Amino acid sequence: MSVVEGEFQPGITRAEKSLFSPAIDFIFLGGGYLAILLPIVLFFPRDEMVISQVAIAFLILANFINHPHFAHSYHIFYRDFFDKFFDPNFELKNRFIFAGIIVPIVLFWLFHLLPF
Repeated sequence: MSVVEGEFQPGITRAEKSLFSPAIDFIFLGGGYLAILLPIVLFFPRDEMVISQVAIAFLILANFINHPHFAHSYHIFYRDFFDKFFDPNFELKNRFIFAGIIVPIVLFWLFHLLPF
């Protein structure tokens, strides 16, 4: 089964495929937090205390905006992992193996095993 065939599922609405709702997912995927960032950058004073408070606020925002997005993306990508991996007719098998197995191993090696 190819990715295109797997995407079409009769009887499932667009709202059921989304994490929160199609509109909210679009805002999160498009970097909706930039609407918050621009006023902060333009109107707040640029001293060290404000910069550190803004940095902490954005770390907290990243937890609520980026983590659900990444969790949902990983769920979509790794769904039916073994079926995709062992299916000889899966058209994107090489890309799937590279993006889903090799790249995470290389990133793990770069960030955890190399002494920086």
